[in-house]
Amino acid sequence: LSLSLPFSFLCQCLDLYSVGKDQLVSALEIAKQSVEIEPKNSKCHLWYAILLGDTCKYDDTKGKLLKGIDFDKHVRLCLDLDPYNSTALHLLGRYCFEVAGIKWWEARIAKALFGTVPESTYDEALQYFLKADDLNADWVENTLFIAKCLVNVNRREEARTWLGKVSRTGGDMEDEIAKQVAELEASLR
Repeated sequence: LSLSLPFSFLCQCLDLYSVGKDQLVSALEIAKQSVEIEPKNSKCHLWYAILLGDTCKYDDTKGKLLKGIDFDKHVRLCLDLDPYNSTALHLLGRYCFEVAGIKWWEARIAKALFGTVPESTYDEALQYFLKADDLNADWVENTLFIAKCLVNVNRREEARTWLGKVSRTGGDMEDEIAKQVAELEASLR
């Protein structure tokens, strides 16, 4: 029996935004064990990366940087095993987006701790989001991040077009996504 199936079911039953730190940390440990047991299973790497991302909110800057490196590694491993995984492509886009926007003091901490600073660009993030969109065109959050990248590379008209797509496909958007759409639309006026 593949470990990814019961673990995937467990994570889908949990609302990762409403569980507490202890449950997330426990789930992260289970995900880490699943990667060790089934290193060729893309879903194990994907869920481990997702939980790394969800638990880093409890970490200091050093912990976040360490988890970020691990996150990048496991998302890329997932894509090596399953190159058409739209979730993994989106997550890699999110990672690149965050790294492209790294603050100067975070870069200094990373350089002091690791001797190097993670590097990426909004253009690189955009490429991953576009690939995810090719596989899953109705994913509102991914479409929003395409628009965000386009704003950051000063392609404002294209950003407006993608924001229009968010509004057309979004239906009942989550409050946070609707708020981000409104803020981005306002910045484009």
